[in-house]
Amino acid sequence: MKILHILQDRNFFCEDHNRIGGHIAHIIGVVEAFQKLGHQVTITSFDPVPFWENEKVKYQFFVRKRVSVPGLSGIVTHWSMSAQLLDILKNLSPDMIYLRMSSNIFFCKVHRKFPEIPFVLECNSLLSMGQGYSFLRRLLLKKEDKYYLKHATAISVVSDILKEHIKDRYKFVNPDKILVNPNGVDVNRFHPVPSVKVRKRLGLADGTTVVGFSGNFSSWHRIDLLIRAVQQYPEEIMLLLIGTGPKQLLSVLKQIAKEKNDHRIIFAGPVPFNEMPEYLSACDILAMPQDEYDNHRSPIKLFEYMAMQKPVIASAVGQIAKVITNGENGLLFENRTESI
Repeated sequence: MKILHILQDRNFFCEDHNRIGGHIAHIIGVVEAFQKLGHQVTITSFDPVPFWENEKVKYQFFVRKRVSVPGLSGIVTHWSMSAQLLDILKNLSPDMIYLRMSSNIFFCKVHRKFPEIPFVLECNSLLSMGQGYSFLRRLLLKKEDKYYLKHATAISVVSDILKEHIKDRYKFVNPDKILVNPNGVDVNRFHPVPSVKVRKRLGLADGTTVVGFSGNFSSWHRIDLLIRAVQQYPEEIMLLLIGTGPKQLLSVLKQIAKEKNDHRIIFAGPVPFNEMPEYLSACDILAMPQDEYDNHRSPIKLFEYMAMQKPVIASAVGQIAKVITNGENGLLFENRTESI
């Protein structure tokens, strides 16, 4: 079967996002799973998936349209994407569309032109569930949510929480077409590996206990709590932060680390996906603090941590608390510094 995997976010793999994050691991996992089932996958995106070699996958790239008029850039991008999708679908004639949910106000135009092609909607979060939107922006995103949910042949969500949210808020959606497909991990990639070189490179002395966190830094990840918690412990404990985030948040986190003139907080920066196992192996404990805000997601890093066979400590929220049983396969804590 020919599958067209559509990634409409123009910033998904760009340098501004440091080309790292769980979304990349997720996309790689989905495509490789389709390929193992014998399907032919073509990815339509603005950029290639970074740090990944796959000779079997094909690409149909969106061409970026530059607009200098404030407020029109997003509209023009959506219009251009839709026009290009129409050409791609006409030329490729896929048997199925696999669409990772992201904003495109003109996708309806594409769907109406090719209604006979079934499309599976991958929903990691509804568009309207984001933070910081104006009332009007959220209203428009809810309209997009409704269109996607109504017209998708099937909907793949990452958690029971998200499925229940859709069932409660969007009564027109047939619950039978919602599949809960939690994230997982490729154990052929993520498993214990030697980490001597990384520890030496980062200056991690023998006998030092290293607590690690990996991924994009977001406000809801509560890395600030992790820093303050480690600062309360003796010199033998260090914190390795693998990844990066928005400049303002990164600045705040570095300032918190400097409050105690603490050399024990290491900002390693972004690490290529294929090097992540070595960095995780360099840690003795892997941590995942997270706010309630993001509790509908299924965090990939949690499964990567567990595959590394390291002790895991994590916030007792949402899907995390369904995966981690306190005292059995990890330790759960409340989002307070003293709890960590």
